Amino acid sequence: MPATRRRRERGFSLLELLIVVAIIMITVSFAIPMISSSMTQYRLRATAVDVNSLLQRARVQAIKDDRTYSITGCPVSGSCGAISSTTTRSLLLDANGNNQYDVGDLTVQLGQGVTLTTAPASTITAGALGFAPQPLNSVVGFTSRGTPCIGANPCVGIAGGQPVGFILYLTSASGQNGTALAAISVSPSGRFRSWSYDPYGGWSN
Repeated sequence: MPATRRRRERGFSLLELLIVVAIIMITVSFAIPMISSSMTQYRLRATAVDVNSLLQRARVQAIKDDRTYSITGCPVSGSCGAISSTTTRSLLLDANGNNQYDVGDLTVQLGQGVTLTTAPASTITAGALGFAPQPLNSVVGFTSRGTPCIGANPCVGIAGGQPVGFILYLTSASGQNGTALAAISVSPSGRFRSWSYDPYGGWSN
């Protein structure tokens, strides 16, 4: 048998196969955290878009129907309530103010691992927002004039004699970069802004 044919039939040695497998495993070990971080960011941003859409829909509906509409936070089961509760898994546009989901009510499910928080690792300053946001310890909503309101359901548009504005912080644990953050702010005049957080550059919109 010619020597060239014997070399072609020889194939790979065990050592060569082990080297290839080791290279693949090292590559995968670097890729998995990056993929996980990308998925975390994607779910966070998708949830932020959905929440923003729900808020804007509530504002339009409040103006159209000439009434106040509230948005509450809902757990997996039971009554809805404070929007930033640690048990909140979805947001509800509560059309009849009964703190329960009814057929036809608009809801937004928070993405996997995404939570609403009142104490993010980094907050947006009042100077950057252009207003001092109200603390979120209750429901939020919009008055018939389209201005934001906070408080008992139905919420009120005036706090201490001044129009109110609020900000919703969304957070998600990220194995590679710590905690991923996003935010949606609504100014006292009803202006919406979406924010994203970079651990190196801070908040931007």
